[in-house]
Amino acid sequence: MLEDGSQAPGEGIDMRVPAWRQRGNRLLPRWVAAAIVTALAAAVPQATTSGAASVQKDPGRWKLVSTTSIRIFYYQGMTQDNQGNFYFDGIDNGLFKTDSSFTQVAGTTPYIPATVASRDKYNHIGAITYSNSTGVLLPMECYNGTNCANTGAIGVADPVTLAWKYEVKLDPATIKKAMWAAVSPNGRLLWTSSGNNLLAYDMADISPAHSWPTHAAIKPVTILKNAVPASGVDGGAFYQGRLYLAGTVGNVHQVWSIDTSSGTRRLEISRTIVGEQEGIDFVTQDGGKVHPVPLCSDPSCGAATHYTSNSFGGRLHLMVMPQPDGNTPATYAAATLLSFDPRR
Repeated sequence: MLEDGSQAPGEGIDMRVPAWRQRGNRLLPRWVAAAIVTALAAAVPQATTSGAASVQKDPGRWKLVSTTSIRIFYYQGMTQDNQGNFYFDGIDNGLFKTDSSFTQVAGTTPYIPATVASRDKYNHIGAITYSNSTGVLLPMECYNGTNCANTGAIGVADPVTLAWKYEVKLDPATIKKAMWAAVSPNGRLLWTSSGNNLLAYDMADISPAHSWPTHAAIKPVTILKNAVPASGVDGGAFYQGRLYLAGTVGNVHQVWSIDTSSGTRRLEISRTIVGEQEGIDFVTQDGGKVHPVPLCSDPSCGAATHYTSNSFGGRLHLMVMPQPDGNTPATYAAATLLSFDPRR
């Protein structure tokens, strides 16, 4: 059930679970076909997880208002432009564009150009972001069980055609891989993280004038030490001037907001969800009103093709993927956007 009492898409539906690959202390889907798990009711706030240290309870700042099933190929990160278009990447190496109703208008997988993959060893795109002046920004890394490139970069894609334009290398003395990115509200800084630190790069450096390999790697202009929450970072986005970071502690999925002027943070959301979490984004359509959107009919949606309803609304959007923990079935039966509105 959603918090308004309506049924969440996927409740009571059986679905196949993907094979997974280990990535750090969490699991990342490598390829998804569909396996049988029973979806539970929508997640409820909880303070602890089995075998995990105590974590803070949900502070009640946000309410879940809708869930939207999406293609598994969109499951890694999401962002949007100022024209109402959405951009998704996933599972490891694909980039896609949809209109405001999630109808795909462009995209391909694998996306990373063969020359880039061969030269830099990159095989994975993290949680993406968008810049009105630059395009779709792609955090780049290599993962094959280890950090196989030991460097990170920001790729730039044309927002109309999704054509690859160039990449800017990040100085490996500060960051060994790029897993997510978020553009500041004024468009001047690009934020990401390395270990416990938040890093900000000058957006003026994300340009052809600094493209790799012709030009040297760029350095951060700001480092906020120890600003990353204990739940880590699966993705980041700005809202009302604060940087929101999605992360996970066991089965507790959290969102923290950061004051980037000081590094101080505040817990926004803490919910128990059996599944993996990736991107976070903020977008409001029709004032955040929940409205129907077409069902995902692509075979990659698995159980989503059997939903009787699909909706989208709210302001804050988290991406989750079904992933049983060995004790409890996955909370959602397909790749799903969880959409929240602030409580008044």
